[in-house]
Amino acid sequence: MNSRQSEILNLVNDRTRVQVSELSELTGVSGVTIRQDLNFLEQNGYLKRVHGAAVSLQSDDIESRLEVHFDIKQQLANKAADLVASNETVLIEGGSANALLARTLAERGDVTIITPSATSLI
Repeated sequence: MNSRQSEILNLVNDRTRVQVSELSELTGVSGVTIRQDLNFLEQNGYLKRVHGAAVSLQSDDIESRLEVHFDIKQQLANKAADLVASNETVLIEGGSANALLARTLAERGDVTIITPSATSLI
């Protein structure tokens, strides 16, 4: 890892999410170079790339985690929601895919959702 990549990693870990354009401005290199650096850092397990940005693997931000493999998570949530009958009560644990399930079921309006957290999953 070179010094610029180390700087990028520090910025991402400090802020949990940083846009490619902001990294380019802060480091003084092109967006193409930043994307190459982010590819390297992701391939080596230091961070996760999302559309137009990078997120820390240490991030507990649900919105950032939702962006990683969003389409797959939404497909899973839709299939799981199809298994829940009207007027059922469902206990949903935390997690980004489960947040999408909770959102999908809440949109239906015919299911009671229980979570183990005092804060909302969605």
